[in-house]
Amino acid sequence: MEREGMDKVLWQLGIAFIAIGTLVGLIIGFSLKINFGAQALMLDDEVPSIAHPYRWAYGGITIGFSVFFGSVLLALSEMILKSREKVHTFEQSMANLKRLLKDN
Repeated sequence: MEREGMDKVLWQLGIAFIAIGTLVGLIIGFSLKINFGAQALMLDDEVPSIAHPYRWAYGGITIGFSVFFGSVLLALSEMILKSREKVHTFEQSMANLKRLLKDN
């Protein structure tokens, strides 16, 4: 059975959530720097660019949460699809039963 309706939307949202979360986590991991704030404005010298010590932890947590919640959306999509298949199979069997009873 093809995906359509709510299960298709949930499936697409799950894939997008995983992809965007992974991309954001990698960006955080590669580019998070320590911000010196107002201190940088008061200094005459160039402020050193220091990578944040926990940047990969933050990036990994971001990726982990996005994969988890994206997987939840994918699972909901799959559950809806399976229930629609069961309903479709039940409707077909009832139609066959009505046809058989009508013939007799």
